[in-house]
Amino acid sequence: MLNNLLSSIEQSEKESDRQFITSLARGLSVLYSQRFYPNGMSHQQIVDITQLPKATVSRVLHTLIKLRFLRKHPSTGLYVTDIRFREMAQIALDSNQLVRDARPLMMAFAEKYEVSVSLAVEDGGEMLYLESIRSPARLAVQLTVGSTVPLIDTAIGRAYYSALDDTQRKLLEDHGLKAHLAENQEVRKRILREQMDFFTEHGYCYSVGEFSHDITAVAVVVRSDGVTNGVYALNASVPSSRVSLEELIAKVVEPLKALAKDLEQLS
Repeated sequence: MLNNLLSSIEQSEKESDRQFITSLARGLSVLYSQRFYPNGMSHQQIVDITQLPKATVSRVLHTLIKLRFLRKHPSTGLYVTDIRFREMAQIALDSNQLVRDARPLMMAFAEKYEVSVSLAVEDGGEMLYLESIRSPARLAVQLTVGSTVPLIDTAIGRAYYSALDDTQRKLLEDHGLKAHLAENQEVRKRILREQMDFFTEHGYCYSVGEFSHDITAVAVVVRSDGVTNGVYALNASVPSSRVSLEELIAKVVEPLKALAKDLEQLS
């Protein structure tokens, strides 16, 4: 999604679009990059990810800090979100009744089954986490609200893809997934087809170490008229080194399906 934002800035500059405010777009690209580093970013990381000149990044950061969208962490020196950014994020979450009401149910599930549990939707060929409750066990990757993961390589993305109808799936492949399918296209399409067949038969998808070597996950879907394509995806994940896929399936798949049904009643 960030690549789309950066390419839009580049295209508008090439076209000399007088209605396009480049400085605003650059500021937004710096804000958007925060989603990839929930614990904060260094000046150089922001330069690397946005491809903006160092001097431009410095001016943007100065502006965002004065407006209290970002701040510099006193201990780490990293740039982290400040009150204005968090207020905007909270407004977006509060406007979604299902996401707001899902949290206590997801927290109870995570505690009972000792897993991390997350709710997500598709965004630019990736899965955007709307809510995420961490497991007490330490995972290799700790994801938070606003984090994204590859759709193709994760259980949560595969479940989402599998639940779409043919028209929705074709649009996703032609647009959101186009860049993600560019490399090893036949292999990646085969994986999606196999997972879709598995989902049709069993009602869930799985992944073992594809996104991160130490994460095993299973995922189901939550149907809702209040979201694009009418589908959320819901996963449960554990450290691969501690729990096998077979153990995870036996322990949480049916309860996870029941949780999805409970969440559907909230929408």
